[in-house]
Order: sequence, then C-alpha cells, then structure tokens
Amino acid sequence: VGTFRFTNETDVPCTFFGYPGAQLLDGGNNSLPTDVVRGGGWMSNQPGPTLVTVPGGGSALFKMHWGQIEVGNETTCPTSSFLAVTPPDEYDTLIIPTQIRACGGGRLDMSAVQPGG
Repeated sequence: VGTFRFTNETDVPCTFFGYPGAQLLDGGNNSLPTDVVRGGGWMSNQPGPTLVTVPGGGSALFKMHWGQIEVGNETTCPTSSFLAVTPPDEYDTLIIPTQIRACGGGRLDMSAVQPGG
C-alpha cells in the first residue's frame, strides 16, 4: 500500500471531494495497463468520499494498493517509472516518479482523498 499526499502550496484553502484518477506510465511517459478501482480491495474498509478542506501549507492524502503477483494468464507485470495522478474534479495531472509493479492488468485499488494531518 502506498500513501500519497497532495500539498497546498498556496496561502488560500482548497477542497477535495472524491477519488483521484491514476495512470501508470513507463520511462517514456507512455501509458501502461491501468485499472483504477475506487474503494476496491484493500481500500474497501477506508472512509468514502467526504469534503476535505486543506488550508494553505496543509495537505490531504490518499492510499493506493496494488498486487505484485501475476493473475490468471499473466506471465509478467509491467513496472511503471512514473504515476500520473489527477486530483478529484480536475483535468491536469501531476507526474510522480515511482516504480509500481501492478499485476492484474494494472489494478490499483484507490481510497478517497482524506485529511492529511
């Protein structure tokens, strides 16, 4: 399970509601198989969407789980070099350098955005 954090780098509060989008990318920023499952698998016991207000300098987080064991007929699972994350209700993505070997067709079980403390 990975924990990712959105940080508000402004002086103005911002809000989140819902689940982030995600896309696994290879070293050339090309899409890899990705299947985002909102509240799926390990994230089914996590709180659902709620309005999260993030003050200036504050943060909010989300968690993501992926399996690293081949599923069904898979013989290999691609490993990402980057993760493109789209905050809820946004269109612009944030590119994070990270290696994720997500089997099951790139399944990513995603939690809703939560207060980051």
